[in-house]
Amino acid sequence: MIKEIICVSGLAVSAAVAQNGYYSGQQQAPQQPAPMAPGQGYESTGLFLSGTVGTLFDLSEPVYTTNIGFHLNEFSSVSLQFTFFDNSEGYFYDYGYGDWVDDIYDDSYFGIGLAYKAYHPVGPNTQLYFGGSLGAMFVDSKLTWSDSDGYWGRYTGDATTFYMDAVFGLDQKLSHNLHANIGMRLMHVSYYDVDYGSFTIRNDELEPLMFGVEMGLTFRF
Repeated sequence: MIKEIICVSGLAVSAAVAQNGYYSGQQQAPQQPAPMAPGQGYESTGLFLSGTVGTLFDLSEPVYTTNIGFHLNEFSSVSLQFTFFDNSEGYFYDYGYGDWVDDIYDDSYFGIGLAYKAYHPVGPNTQLYFGGSLGAMFVDSKLTWSDSDGYWGRYTGDATTFYMDAVFGLDQKLSHNLHANIGMRLMHVSYYDVDYGSFTIRNDELEPLMFGVEMGLTFRF
């Protein structure tokens, strides 16, 4: 009887060991990490400082912008935008019979405006953005002229007008705080009158709608 009990117990243990070995030998499917949702790599809110450099194809000099603002959430931001650029234009008037006048305008532009951007995630660290700004544009103008009689003069003046622009591009997260962007900008600067002291000139040298490309960096605090 004791031998039978020992035998049955041995068989039970053997069966249990065999069953455990069977399950242990089965290959477990590797656990895949859960994919990161688009935009999950972006902070929802926070202060930021950004800067871009680009060109508007109708201007002779680069365009620089700086934005200081706040992300309302991961899909939108508001900021104070500063815009800087220079432009030079020359006009030669030939009146015939050897009479001519040559005018050269060297203008510096400084804009301050309110900007808004909206973001659309397209990957864990990549977003499309679009937005625009509206504000005041301050102009510092220098006029140099000469004519066929040997006379010449140089005048300085200033003016204030308004501008508006629209932007569209791609934002790429490089690190926790640093982002890079590349995009396009459309800008309109309203015509203005420059007061040179003794006379005023209507300045319409800028195209009604200027288009260009730009690239920049953003630091999120």
